Amino acid sequence: MKRISLFALLSLIIFSITACSEKNTQLSILINEKSNCLTDFSQKITEKNSAFSYHGTESGLTINKYNEIYPCDSEIQISAEIKDNVIVITEKADAQTNCTCPKNLTYTIENIPSGSYKISINGKIIGNILIY
Repeated sequence: MKRISLFALLSLIIFSITACSEKNTQLSILINEKSNCLTDFSQKITEKNSAFSYHGTESGLTINKYNEIYPCDSEIQISAEIKDNVIVITEKADAQTNCTCPKNLTYTIENIPSGSYKISINGKIIGNILIY
């Protein structure tokens, strides 16, 4: 009887530890800056003219995008999740329009657990980051 109770107790402890380690943290996204169409560009903006940077914060990741081409008058929707130590970021523009223009966009992804991650935006790996 003592063996069954001990086995049941150990099983419960192992299940509890496993359940806690697989806890899915809800990431939050804060848009820090979102420009309208930039009108002061003198040349045609291409992928070569666009730029981005990223840096870690206390518990998150800030992405800065400059001269990024988006549909005119669009709301940019950003989602993020963690899959196999990759921060997977998806950016979508909701407008159906025939024009595009360069915009600047800065956003922060918060509540990232400590660890080493690759960063992916719209399916493209852009780098690595350590969150601590």
